[in-house]
Amino acid sequence: MTPVEIGTLAHETVEELLNQKEEKTMASFITGSRAYGKPTLNSDTDLVVRVTPEEANILVLCADQDGKPTYEGADTMALRFGNLNLICCMTAESYDQWKRGTTILKQLAPVERSLAMAVFKQIREVARNAH
Repeated sequence: MTPVEIGTLAHETVEELLNQKEEKTMASFITGSRAYGKPTLNSDTDLVVRVTPEEANILVLCADQDGKPTYEGADTMALRFGNLNLICCMTAESYDQWKRGTTILKQLAPVERSLAMAVFKQIREVARNAH
């Protein structure tokens, strides 16, 4: 890449940056009681997002509870932002598991939390046994 002077960008540098392929990671959907359960006025909103590990680290710095995840797995973590529970999936596999589980549970809606947890547990076990 062409060196950049502070305050200016060469036309060629901008063109190079625009032509670079950016990793497509931005995808999201609502899960939890708002998608397939019986939400109340006080229910939080669970949003699943596909992010890179670097993006997840940035989100940790902004999260409530001093950046402590409310859940943390090998490739997934949940972060609280007020009434928003952000479920950060750092691999396509974990994102797909959440998507698959949410799709199944929407077809069965409304479902209780215990059934939802059992469905997600089974999806993770099937994926683990497939490897």
